[in-house]
Formats: sequence, structure tokens, C-alpha cells
Amino acid sequence: MSEYHDRCDCNTIRESVFNRVRAALPGEDNLYDLADLFKVFGDSTRVKILAPWASPRY
Repeated sequence: MSEYHDRCDCNTIRESVFNRVRAALPGEDNLYDLADLFKVFGDSTRVKILAPWASPRY
């Protein structure tokens, strides 16, 4: 069985693409805010409470 490695074996980096992606990343404050928002969906009871709000019938 092959061993799983948690890394990329690619050694080619397109610096222009890397720089564009890095520049497009949200700031640290926004990342923390987004992480806090998505924590809401980590509990099925909270999702059940929020689910009716997503329905156009209500």
C-alpha cells in the first residue's frame, strides 16, 4: 500500500499566479470573522434553527 504524504511534490511555482492569489486573500481580521461565522454551522441544532430562514416560503 502506498504511503500518503501531506505535501506537494511539485517544484514548479508560477510566481505571478502565486502573487495574484496571495494578494486576493482576505486580511487576517476578515479571516477570523469568517471563521467565527462558519462556527455557527458546526452544530446541527444551530443549522436546524437557521434552515427555515433560507427557505423562500417563510
